[in-house]
Amino acid sequence: MSPSPLKMPSVAPYYHGVSPISPGCRFRVNSDLLKKAHELGINPATTLEEALVEEIRKRNREIWLEENRDAIETYNELDARQGVFSDGLRGF
Repeated sequence: MSPSPLKMPSVAPYYHGVSPISPGCRFRVNSDLLKKAHELGINPATTLEEALVEEIRKRNREIWLEENRDAIETYNELDARQGVFSDGLRGF
């Protein structure tokens, strides 16, 4: 069975926790920030990975919403006109 066309994308295709570390990554980071991170026990590499995962998730969501905007609007219009099958069954 094929996945639903409206299924939200995850970050899974972009991030695997067991992937090897890229040896060629070089970043310039403000030395004061690195010093403060070290003082606070913050791991810059882990923090970067977490921030990238969150940013990828955010951007994927924005892309997905834009790509599916017409379908969502059509469904909402249909729901506003006709309701949904469980309207008479719900207790809330």
